[in-house]
This record gives sequence, C-alpha cells and structure tokens, in this order.
Amino acid sequence: MVEATGKFVCRCQVVENKIAFCQLHAQAESLFSACEYLRKVISTVKLATLDEENLIREIVLPYADDVIKRASRPIKE
Repeated sequence: MVEATGKFVCRCQVVENKIAFCQLHAQAESLFSACEYLRKVISTVKLATLDEENLIREIVLPYADDVIKRASRPIKE
C-alpha cells in the first residue's frame, strides 16, 4: 500500500497560455497515460488458457479501471 503524501507547493506555471507542469504533475500525467494505454492493450490480448483470460478479466482489468477512475476524478479541496 502506498502512503499518502502531505501537501506540497506546486511549481506549475502558465507559459504562453499553456500550462507548464511541475515535475510531479508531469510524472503523474505520464503515469496516467501509461495506465490508460496498458489498460487498452491488456484488454485486447488473447492468452493461452481460459484461466489466464479470467484472471485478466476479473482481477487485472477491474484494478486498472479503478486506478484510472480514481486518478481522473476532480480534486475536492
């Protein structure tokens, strides 16, 4: 289980009317994109056994969906 982090000072800036992410937000955006991509790839893979397919369908994909859902919901202050 990952421990929650405390509050931090964000260093994101607006440059030429675009957001320039701080390092933490840039890494989070990259990780989120990777999760979405892997979820799409894993859902299309055909595995050798029915047990492997069930494992992916019943455990891995729901977990990935939950992570993506939690990461994409708005932050409540």
